[in-house]
Amino acid sequence: MKKKLCVILMLILMITSFAGCGNESGETGQTVSSKDYVYKVTPLELERGVDGYSSLIRNGDYIYAYGYKYEDDGTTTINLALLDTEGKVKEEGKCSSQEGGGLVYFSCDDQGGLYAIKDIYAQEPDEEGNYIDQYYLVKLSVKGEEIFCISLNEIPQVKELARNGWLYTGDIVCCQDKIYVKVMEYYLAFDRDGNFLEMLSSEGEDSLQGVYLYPMEK
Repeated sequence: MKKKLCVILMLILMITSFAGCGNESGETGQTVSSKDYVYKVTPLELERGVDGYSSLIRNGDYIYAYGYKYEDDGTTTINLALLDTEGKVKEEGKCSSQEGGGLVYFSCDDQGGLYAIKDIYAQEPDEEGNYIDQYYLVKLSVKGEEIFCISLNEIPQVKELARNGWLYTGDIVCCQDKIYVKVMEYYLAFDRDGNFLEMLSSEGEDSLQGVYLYPMEK
């Protein structure tokens, strides 16, 4: 039986609402008048109901719902769904978390690309005796298939950050034709194909604004 899940669908580019990417007039979300943003509350009919999906992400006309289901055997199933702008399910899929790790920080670009961070928990210490997780930028299909999987730990700049004995990641932001991944107090920039471009400093600001204002010196 279908359950109604009431959610707020943003009918504008979600990324533009908090910084960095502006609207067609070139203004950022911090300066444009609020009348340019429209919101709509829509009841969604989802086959898996409230228990199947807990979060929404949107970029342009692409809207994804996802949620975690914790199985009795200790594994986790991630439910995925692609929605249209009216909230109807166009396609559904799922994937299982890898033993000793999982997928976090989902995001999507304006062409429908779906991204997440794969976090593989450290089981043994490294040569310095530190337990540092292995992180990957993953692009997924809505069916849960991996399109690419890029190791973040192997990027030279990230290796340098990990010298202090610990490492952590944050959210993914898809803006224009780039994918930004938060690692420590920095952002890693990738193109849509997963090619690493550069590392940018946020100058201590935990927002996308830092990506545009404070490029690291090369």
